[in-house]
Amino acid sequence: LMLATNTRELTIESDFFGRRLRLEGISIPLDNRGGALLRFEGPDHSYPYVSALDALTENFDPALLHGRIIMFGSSASGLNDLHYTALSPGFPGLEAHAVLLNNAFSGNYLREPIWSGQYALLSTLLAGVAASLFYCLPGHTWTWAGLLLTLSLFPSLSFVFYRWVGVLLPTAGPVLSVGSQMTALSLCLYVQESRLAKVRLEKLAVVK
Repeated sequence: LMLATNTRELTIESDFFGRRLRLEGISIPLDNRGGALLRFEGPDHSYPYVSALDALTENFDPALLHGRIIMFGSSASGLNDLHYTALSPGFPGLEAHAVLLNNAFSGNYLREPIWSGQYALLSTLLAGVAASLFYCLPGHTWTWAGLLLTLSLFPSLSFVFYRWVGVLLPTAGPVLSVGSQMTALSLCLYVQESRLAKVRLEKLAVVK
């Protein structure tokens, strides 16, 4: 990447979401461990390949390589450089490097905020408190509406951040918090309705 941009200097900067590796107008977000999250755009072999045989026999179009960054490597399974990803069970390590370069040049990347752990804890607590407050509303309809609103709020917020700035916000905590309270409410309503039905049957038996 430094050769491609003719850069001799790297700098590490920080912003609201975390650290960035910057060189010659290119910015690569880093996570808490100093690594970079890859934003895959497709399964393996999504980038142009030229086999070693075609390269040695010059059986390819030179225009395919003109002005491009050329990476040498192998996708053979025997070399144990295939990795499991969300889009492919055998993604070549060479192509993973190509994904990183593509993310860097296009600016289409993923970021994990340095405060994602604190956000997960705070959002879980807020979701739990909000769900508890909705239990105080009169009528089950308003309670369910409030729970569903809270349940959809945090995934929607995460989607907005992911879609517009490439930031991943954890959603498992608040979803599980609200979901568990919805389950508890359903059980309570079931028990309550079962008792009312039993009382009605007993009254009906007495009348008969």
